[in-house]
Amino acid sequence: MGRPLKIAKANVTTITATTITTNVVTVTSTANFSVGQSFVAATTVGGITGGTTYVIASIIDATNLTLADAATGAVVSLTTTTGQSVVCQAGAVDTGFNNPAGSTNTYSIVGGNTGMVGNQVLARVAIGVTGNGTITTLAGNAEVYGAFTDFANTVSVGSAITVGTDTVGFVTTKTGLISATVTATTSGTNYVTSGAQTFFVGKPITFASSVGGLAANTVYFVSTIANTTAFTVSASQSGPNVALSTTTGQSVVASQDKIVLVANASNTYPNTAWVQSMNEPGYIKRQKGSRKFLVTGATSGLTSACFTANVANAALTANTMNLVATDSVAANVYVDRISAHEAKGFGNTDAALSYTTTFNTAYAANTNPGQTQPVVIIAKV
Repeated sequence: MGRPLKIAKANVTTITATTITTNVVTVTSTANFSVGQSFVAATTVGGITGGTTYVIASIIDATNLTLADAATGAVVSLTTTTGQSVVCQAGAVDTGFNNPAGSTNTYSIVGGNTGMVGNQVLARVAIGVTGNGTITTLAGNAEVYGAFTDFANTVSVGSAITVGTDTVGFVTTKTGLISATVTATTSGTNYVTSGAQTFFVGKPITFASSVGGLAANTVYFVSTIANTTAFTVSASQSGPNVALSTTTGQSVVASQDKIVLVANASNTYPNTAWVQSMNEPGYIKRQKGSRKFLVTGATSGLTSACFTANVANAALTANTMNLVATDSVAANVYVDRISAHEAKGFGNTDAALSYTTTFNTAYAANTNPGQTQPVVIIAKV
């Protein structure tokens, strides 16, 4: 299916100032730059036109250089600016391929780093991350309870929750910690006495300090609730009550952590390790197979291998990604397989329609000589 997806590489830095008298461009770093390399700025600054390709005429030191016109070799005349923060790069490669219709448009696409100047494939990725603590779910119930999970600070609304290969569900609400302060424990009844509480039976609970025979930072389960200020706990779901000693004058925080899913949980999991993933924009670092790519999330900075999926952004689960193509009648298709030159939509991948890929204009098949496949636009940044 054509050559593998080409990956753009360049040295990316930031323009911080330009000087009229010396025509010096000051950047964050000139590391790995060399004389004669191409140089492109994302936006216009100090006499440098954004998107125009120059060449590096000289490298003065670790943060200063001069530029020349790529066609004439004349040093670029600058104006003085300070306090800038304009992304620029040197040595960009593999930005496209000429198509049969001429060099004003290009067929074929390139992956790379969204921090670079120029067109790159825009992927939507969901990189799986091991969640804090453990979760407890009940099939047919949308509530998920955690122990040492810190849902409020570690989970985002819309993220997917998975156990192994099973997608438990997608988060719609973060309730957060449900807490009460334990003031006493009672032998015989095994009551834990606290301030007013709204704990849930059968769900995990933890205690910030040891109290009455209960160990600090250990997962227990609420067994029964006698009233709004007394409850019992067990060491396992539906297990016997933990035998307590009598204590008074305590001040120990007991907590349950809760999120709610969009729909009921897929299965029952008691006190189980879990993985979360949140869809975000991402870029392709390396092609590892026709449907497998090493990708980096542009928001999280996480990197992992992901497989292409035939789903919308909100339905992406751990270590999946989508690539969107648009055809000549503005219809979108999720891409199953992709290379530098071609893409296939989902379906029977051997029989599925092949597309020619571009960052520019979509065409119906046979619009131009030698262009026998439909040309589709791959989403870009």
